[in-house]
Amino acid sequence: MENKNEEKELEVKKQIKKLRQIALAIVIIPMILFLIIFVFLIKSKAMAYDYDERYGVFIGIGRKDIKKLNAYQTVVIDAEHFTKDDITRLKKAGKTVYTYLNIGSLEDFRTYYKKYKHLAISKYDGWEGEEWVNVADKSWQKFMLKRAKDFKKKGVDGFFVDNSDVYYEYPKAGIYKGLVKILTDIRKLNTKVIINGGDVFVSKYLKENKTLKKIADGVNQEGVFTTLVEDKKKGEEITKYYLKYLKKLSRKGVQIYLTEYIVEDNKDDKLEYKIADYCQKYGWDYYISYNYNLD
Repeated sequence: MENKNEEKELEVKKQIKKLRQIALAIVIIPMILFLIIFVFLIKSKAMAYDYDERYGVFIGIGRKDIKKLNAYQTVVIDAEHFTKDDITRLKKAGKTVYTYLNIGSLEDFRTYYKKYKHLAISKYDGWEGEEWVNVADKSWQKFMLKRAKDFKKKGVDGFFVDNSDVYYEYPKAGIYKGLVKILTDIRKLNTKVIINGGDVFVSKYLKENKTLKKIADGVNQEGVFTTLVEDKKKGEEITKYYLKYLKKLSRKGVQIYLTEYIVEDNKDDKLEYKIADYCQKYGWDYYISYNYNLD
């Protein structure tokens, strides 16, 4: 009789233990599922924001199109076409604002074009109404610094400096020193600088100084994956060259930015994914534009 009672008691204990396990599972499993879903959603949202929309180059727009910047964290604009209030509004929305600053060439639509036209060296092939400028000239260097100061008063966080490629076109000591002077003076304003292009100039400076800290903290390269050359083999060589160059800069602590152009000539959904995956892997920022006007 005692044995039967012990068996019943043991059975009851087993049943209670099972019920407790079931009850625990009912509570824990949904919690685990919730956490998995929550983390997935947060990660997905972060990935979409951090990469697809964390960097945008919009130098072709004016203040009437300011809403195009809404989704982006870091934006590049031409502050000449925006007011101080516009830039304040963007910063209050949590954005980092860079302004375009063309230090290596003259554009005929700029108000200062006639005043500095005498410094033009030659026409800029492929860009109507634009000419390479003699950056060795001290009056140009002073003007670029003044222009940078004026933009800083508008509230920009940094400068997207274009056309240091003038050194590639004219590899002279005076041109090189002129670019270094302009960039060093701008950095002394305690501001951020992204150099757009200029791989020959940047490589020379890095070789001589081991770091870019005195002239820039970031480099943007256009057309790394979207080279737009007809010869496929040549295009692959260009991509390979830029990736090697940019990885070298990245190892030196330089933030890397890509601006890619996916237009009618090279429309390819797979290419967008390739760019995104590559940049996420290396922690680079990128922007894909569907036109050359960056608007």
